[in-house]
Amino acid sequence: MPKVHDARLVASMNVHAVTLILTFNTDDFSRHAGITNINPQDLTGSPPNNPSLRRTSAREASMNIDANESNADWVKQKKNKKKQVIKAVGVARGEG
Repeated sequence: MPKVHDARLVASMNVHAVTLILTFNTDDFSRHAGITNINPQDLTGSPPNNPSLRRTSAREASMNIDANESNADWVKQKKNKKKQVIKAVGVARGEG
């Protein structure tokens, strides 16, 4: 019998490109294509050799985000907006 909550969770995972789930109920998710289920009890050694699970430093992550042109444009817009707000606050205080 299909489990509605599991199906909804898998649908949400698919929308957000999540392919791994850590669950004690691996049988419940084995029928869903594209979903890899991992039982926490099986994680006694090193993690699986999966590039998507590689640890990334915060600096690396921000560098990857900044490398994307649309993200870089978004960051520029936010920085410009911040400058405008700082300038407006200064003017309101009589500083400029």
